[in-house]
Amino acid sequence: MSGAVSDFNDADGQYHDDCYKHFMNPKNEQAAAQSATNCPQADSALDALIEEVSGNKSHVWNSLEIQGTYTEHGGTVLPRRKLIERLLDHFGDDVIVFSGYGVISHICTYRLLRCILYIQMRPILP
Repeated sequence: MSGAVSDFNDADGQYHDDCYKHFMNPKNEQAAAQSATNCPQADSALDALIEEVSGNKSHVWNSLEIQGTYTEHGGTVLPRRKLIERLLDHFGDDVIVFSGYGVISHICTYRLLRCILYIQMRPILP
């Protein structure tokens, strides 16, 4: 029985050794080093996107527009979902995101949303 336990530990150790070597190959190390230099906090394209969204608060942005604006400014680091998260982090409670499974996400300011809802509700108000 002790041989089986020993074999199991050896097999487990071999698995982790193989996994470690696969994980720490030069390609993965280079990608990690590159992503560290392309830190999202220092992303000038994200800064330009935030500036553009800030300047156009009367627009309902969809996630494709957000990603397109980001890539127009040279952004390549953040995927669409992370861009929405970063905008929420920046604007906080000033914006709202409408999203659902399998549909495009939309983001706008609460103020704009109140105006839209007021205009839509106006004909049915007494």
